[in-house]
Amino acid sequence: MRRTLFRLLSNQAAGLSCLALLCIGLSAHAEPPDDLHFIIPGGEGGGWDLTARTVGQTLQEAGIVGRVSYNNLSGNSGGIAMSRLVNGPNEHPNTLMVNSTPIIVRSLSNIFDHTYQDLTPVVSLIGDYGALVVANDSEHQTFEDLVTAFKNDPFHVTFGGGSARGDLDNIVVASIMREAVGKKARYLHYQAYDGGGDAMAALLGGEVDSLVTGFGEAIQWQRDNQVRILGITAPERSPADNQVPTFKEQGYDVNFVNWRGFFAPPNLPDRQTNQYIELFQQLNQSNEWRQAMTARGWVSTFHTGRDFEQFLARQERELLDVMRDLNIYYLGY
Repeated sequence: MRRTLFRLLSNQAAGLSCLALLCIGLSAHAEPPDDLHFIIPGGEGGGWDLTARTVGQTLQEAGIVGRVSYNNLSGNSGGIAMSRLVNGPNEHPNTLMVNSTPIIVRSLSNIFDHTYQDLTPVVSLIGDYGALVVANDSEHQTFEDLVTAFKNDPFHVTFGGGSARGDLDNIVVASIMREAVGKKARYLHYQAYDGGGDAMAALLGGEVDSLVTGFGEAIQWQRDNQVRILGITAPERSPADNQVPTFKEQGYDVNFVNWRGFFAPPNLPDRQTNQYIELFQQLNQSNEWRQAMTARGWVSTFHTGRDFEQFLARQERELLDVMRDLNIYYLGY
C-alpha cells in the first residue's frame, strides 16, 4: 500500500518521544545559558514565530532562562535565516533558529543553498497538526461545502499557505484534497505567502478561499472569531478544542503532525550543545511548558542531539519518496 505523507510523518513523530528516553543524561547536567537569541525564518504570526515566542516566554516563566530576544528574518522561504545561521557571525553568542519539516522539503526542492547537515540539530520539541480554515463569514460552512465547490469548479477555489509553492503547506493541502477529490487535486490553486501572518491577512482580505496552517495558530484565530476551522489532520479531536472536527471523522484518511524544533550554528562544541539540550530538557519537564502545549493543541515530539540527526536523515529519504508520489514538483511550480 502506498505510504502517504500523513502516515509517514505521524509514525515518525510518534517514535520521537520513545527515542527521547535515550537522550536523558547525555548532557551531563551542563549548565544552561542565562540568555538566548532566537532567529525566526518567517514573519510574525506564523507557526515558527508562535513556537519560538511561546518557548521563550515559557523559559522565562519557568525561571530557566533570564532573557530571550527574537529576530524575524524573512526571505527566500527561510533561506536567508538559514544562511545567517550557517555563515554568521551572529550578534548574539547563544543563537538558535526555530524550524520544522520544511527545512527538509526546501532542501530537497533546491530552494536552499544549505541543508540541516550544515547546522547543529539540537531538539525536536513539539508537533503541530495541520488545519484547514476559512474566514468566519465564508460561504463554505463545512469542509464538504469546500469540496463540493472544488469539484464543481476547481479553478475558482483558491488555497493559501505561509510557505512557498511546493513546500509543506502546499504538500499538506494537496494531500488533503487528493483524499477528498482524487485526481482533480492536480488542478489545485495554491497561493504562497511569507509566513502565517501574511497568509491570514490574505484570507481575511478575500484573496484566497481557504488557508492551510498549523492548529496552534488556527485555534487562536478561531477563539478571536476570525476564522472557522474546517478540519485538522489529527487522529482524534484535540482537548484544546473538542468542537473542531478531524478529517478522519469526516471520512478522509488524513493523519499528519509537523515537528518543530531548534538548530544551532555549525561546528558547535559538544559542551555548548549539551547546554542547550539541558535547557530544553528542563523546559520539557516543567509544568509551565505542559500548560503551554495544552493551550496550543501541541503534542510532544521531544528528541535531542544525535537521535534528532538520525531522525532528520531518515525523514529526508522518506519525504523525497512522498514528494515524488504526490507529483509535488508539478503542483508547486
